[in-house]
Amino acid sequence: MVKTQKSLFTYLNEHKSKALGLAAINFTNSALQTLGGIASANALTVLVAGHFQSFLLWITIMLVSYLLFALGMYFSIYALTRVKQAANTSIRRDITERIAKSSYGNYHQRQAGDYSSWMSNDLSIIDSEGIENFFAIVTAITDVVLASLTLAYFHYSILITVFVLSIVMMVLPKIFQKALSQTSLKRTQANERLMSRIEDLLEGFNALFMLNARSLIVAKTVAASKEANHAFETRSKVFGKMMATVNGMSIISQVIVLAQAGFLIFLKLTPIGAVSAAQYFSGTIFSQLTGISPS
Repeated sequence: MVKTQKSLFTYLNEHKSKALGLAAINFTNSALQTLGGIASANALTVLVAGHFQSFLLWITIMLVSYLLFALGMYFSIYALTRVKQAANTSIRRDITERIAKSSYGNYHQRQAGDYSSWMSNDLSIIDSEGIENFFAIVTAITDVVLASLTLAYFHYSILITVFVLSIVMMVLPKIFQKALSQTSLKRTQANERLMSRIEDLLEGFNALFMLNARSLIVAKTVAASKEANHAFETRSKVFGKMMATVNGMSIISQVIVLAQAGFLIFLKLTPIGAVSAAQYFSGTIFSQLTGISPS
């Protein structure tokens, strides 16, 4: 894996204008989604009240908001690519600077393919697990905050409920953390053993060729692969249980918020549009937390 003396945030700071531009686009998209949800809730309220012209106005606002959001997705994807490529160029610059300063002996401790892999394959991992994940988490937090504030506008008690349920959502994955760490370690160890056995088989190709036993390469590789599969399957079971639990809690939380909104409407403490807002914004909050909490 590529190693540099700088952190990911250092590279993002080096290209601050591009990174802030992407953040601004993502915030605007979140705000447009929020406006669309508010418009939908208000449209229901004024429709029940018999104000058809106001209903058409809110429907128009909702349509425009979502169309602008769709356009914003284009700019977001393009801006994210610009940030990733700018950071990649800076990382490649730093790597090649270190290579250029290496002695003849140090340079030849590795193959040329290793260096090129650092600047291609490893950067792909940094892009997906570093830059993309970072901006996805920031966007998710923005969505949660805006949705929570909107629900509080309809009634403060909904925000309290969302806050309590959000804590539960964030704590649930911790129950599986120990088992997940153990199975992840076993998966890594199993994969290392698999690679070691495959390398041993390939290194013994000449001997197997002389003995006319090349079929052993296939047989032993398949056997080693099947042995390693158990560790991968065990981890997937633990991860699957965690995700099923988190998603189940997300569904329960959304139903609780929707039921609370209905109860508040029954008591005439909030407009009828709150039921639409509760369904939309609780879905936004808990679906985003579902993605964040296992991280």
